[in-house]
Amino acid sequence: MSQAIVATEHEVKRILFFAEAVTLAHVARPIVLATAIENNPDYEVHVAVSARYFELYSSLNVQLHALESKSSEAFRQALAKGAPIYTAAELRGYVVADLQLLDQIKPDFVIGDFRLSLAISCPLRNIKFASISNSYWSPFADVKFPLPELPMNRIVGLTLSKLLFNAFRPLVFKLHARPLNKIRREYGLQSLGSDLRAVYSYADFVFLVDIPELSPIKTLPLDHYYLGPVNWSAIASLPDWWETLPPKRPVVYLSLGSSGDSQCLDVIVAALSDLNISVLVATAARRETNFNYNNTYVTKFLPNDVVMARAALVICNGGNPSTYQALSSGVPVIGIANNMDQHLNMQVLANTGAVEYVRSEQLNAKAIKNLVQNMLESAQHVSAAQKVANKMAHYDCSKRFQEILGNIVRAM
Repeated sequence: MSQAIVATEHEVKRILFFAEAVTLAHVARPIVLATAIENNPDYEVHVAVSARYFELYSSLNVQLHALESKSSEAFRQALAKGAPIYTAAELRGYVVADLQLLDQIKPDFVIGDFRLSLAISCPLRNIKFASISNSYWSPFADVKFPLPELPMNRIVGLTLSKLLFNAFRPLVFKLHARPLNKIRREYGLQSLGSDLRAVYSYADFVFLVDIPELSPIKTLPLDHYYLGPVNWSAIASLPDWWETLPPKRPVVYLSLGSSGDSQCLDVIVAALSDLNISVLVATAARRETNFNYNNTYVTKFLPNDVVMARAALVICNGGNPSTYQALSSGVPVIGIANNMDQHLNMQVLANTGAVEYVRSEQLNAKAIKNLVQNMLESAQHVSAAQKVANKMAHYDCSKRFQEILGNIVRAM
């Protein structure tokens, strides 16, 4: 007697990424994760991102959807003023846009990178979602909050500013959390409370883009997962000057990204102009820059993986993506930190011995020149960076993400 074979249709899960384009980091991290699953037959991958970044996703096997985001400049201005990043009106508009996409695409699972409005739109549609975050933004992390660059720092000085910031930080965090809580209540959802970290990382699942050896959470919740470094390299052709770099000169890679203080760029380049080094400047397309120095080479973007193999030192904005990319390659870092996220990341990495931490408001030409010279001559910084690289090598972000996502969707 023959046995009947019943064919079952393969169930494909629809995954939707929301990339909030206020900084390049929030666009780049979803690229890395989407790349990990783009050709997996178990998934149909969609990405919602600002149309100005569509080109960065052009080589991926994903479906793109235009998503309005606050501009990078408006984002930086809000941070500089110490104001809430989003107003209630902005978040209200975000929720409407989110719901339109959710109803159109009907995803099985959503992954957001700093798209705070998903804390409203996903629960309203009963869709499980994950946030991409750093462990120091989890309310379960035990961290001390450093003083970011604020207008009062220049008025009353750093010492008094630190005292005032520490005293009023809980109130400030409450004010920053208020817009999202207000819109949640308008939709009949409970407030997330006054801890800003709960607002920034809220989701059914939290994907942490760092490693516990450097940024630990003592009691890790079951819905938190360490992915490890999410390293992204722009698909960019090497500029014509790449082949002309003097082979015996140390290479210093300078990029303040989309959220660093661009005024610092001029100070740093001028300070390093008479050193026997090659300074490779990537502007992230934020400005047109022509430096008339013999040792300085400028372009909009560089493929980080290629540059890291050549670099002796990286100078960046101190953010997690830039620092982790360098340290994953065993390259020491100078972080010119400006906003709270950058200061938190620098605080985490300061004890590794591979990183030097500079406040952007305290940057001066003489100090940065001396620091670069000392680090280029320091075997200790290189050794410390290599130790960090060895730790990071144990984390395959793409593989871990595939395993974690698979476990989540199978349990749904």
